[in-house]
Amino acid sequence: MLEEKEKQKTHYDIRHRVEEKKQSSTEDKVWIINMQREGVIEQKLDEPRYYRVRTDRDSTVRRNSRHFQVLPKQ
Repeated sequence: MLEEKEKQKTHYDIRHRVEEKKQSSTEDKVWIINMQREGVIEQKLDEPRYYRVRTDRDSTVRRNSRHFQVLPKQ
């Protein structure tokens, strides 16, 4: 039964082009989608997928990883 479940998951992931999101680390520059501004990750919080992000206007916000995209390093 467990093999069948893993097989179903694999096929689902392929069909829906699922990609594992890599962990963000502190000091990564990010684009905060819902605020339309840049920020820097200050800390990973205890809750799953939550980070403390300092914005370009020096305010600090708590955001889920769904709410930002890591910017490419220059």
